[in-house]
This record gives sequence, C-alpha cells and structure tokens, in this order.
Amino acid sequence: MTGAAVVLALTSALCFGVALVLTHIGLRYIAPLPGAAISIPSSTLLFIAIAPIVLGGRAIVWAAVPIYWSDAHRVGRGAIACGLT
Repeated sequence: MTGAAVVLALTSALCFGVALVLTHIGLRYIAPLPGAAISIPSSTLLFIAIAPIVLGGRAIVWAAVPIYWSDAHRVGRGAIACGLT
C-alpha cells in the first residue's frame, strides 16, 4: 500500500467515527423522522459544496443523480413504514 492510501483510509475511518458519534448525540434529543429531515438535505448540500473540489473540472454523470435521490427518499419512507415517527 502506498502512503496516500493509508492516510486516506485512516482519514475515512476518523470521519466515519466522528459522524457516528455526532449521530448518536443528535438522536438522543430528536425523533428519527425530523433527524432524517435534517440529515438528508444537509448531506445533499455538503455533496453539492464539495463536488467542484472532488470532480476537479470533470463532467458530472447526471444519470447518477436519480439514484442518490431515490435512495434518500427511500430512507425517509422506510422510517415512516417502520413506525419510527
């Protein structure tokens, strides 16, 4: 493995851990449905904000956009169907 791969893996693990801890802290004080209503749009805005940096001038694959939106909406409907509201 190259040094860059190790740094990327460790950074990814760190960010995942921080996100998990923040999620657990946030879910103590808010119901799942409002949490999803906050989480999905905020992650969408984050992806939109970092897209120019990550893509670096490459073309956007517009066929992938509906996949993201269908997954995001399915998560919201799943919370309602499971009675988590």
